[in-house]
Amino acid sequence: MGTTINLNVHNFKHWLGKPARDFDVLRFDANNNCNIHCVYCAIQRSSELISFDDFRIFLSESIASAGVFQFGCQMEPTLDARLCDFMTAVSQSPAKPKKLFRLQTNAILLHRHDHGRMLEAGLNFLTVSMDSVDSETF
Repeated sequence: MGTTINLNVHNFKHWLGKPARDFDVLRFDANNNCNIHCVYCAIQRSSELISFDDFRIFLSESIASAGVFQFGCQMEPTLDARLCDFMTAVSQSPAKPKKLFRLQTNAILLHRHDHGRMLEAGLNFLTVSMDSVDSETF
């Protein structure tokens, strides 16, 4: 049976070296920051990043398969200049999702990334969050 995890800078080291397993949903944040400071968000931020080399080790050793792979869960993935590199690594690994390859973003910095590379990696779902504390605007 598969599982769902939110993989981030706080728990990534825990998953390194684990035996390969099936994941129904894997949500991944390579960075621990966001470019918006929403008034309702109490998540602590830092400049901490997940090493690309460690990520590749995780992909090759700790994943047997993935149904859904999502970049962005709590933090903003487009802040990380390595975003397309991470996507390509997923596409060339057992983590290549069988169902959905998703990017969750506020899209403010999406223009800084190579959309062609994202499509080549297999990205097939883009979720853009548009939040407001004003209910009429929301």
